[in-house]
Amino acid sequence: SCPQRSKHHRYRPGTVTLREISRYQKSTELLIRKLFFQRLSSEAYLVGLFKDTNLCTIHAKRVTIKDIQLARCICGEHGV
Repeated sequence: SCPQRSKHHRYRPGTVTLREISRYQKSTELLIRKLFFQRLSSEAYLVGLFKDTNLCTIHAKRVTIKDIQLARCICGEHGV
């Protein structure tokens, strides 16, 4: 009285994963966007710059940050 269902085909564990790995190795598409890394690197640059600027300000016994150009020169960057 109950209709028999055909059993759905399942691949063995890891077969689909290996197929996906080979597919992604063959492709050249980026899985993570480039913009994310650009934001991350620019954020790291700014954090380091403000850290160095704060050290210059403390060394000069000041409270306000005025030494961004000095921090860039000390780090080896030339004015742009």
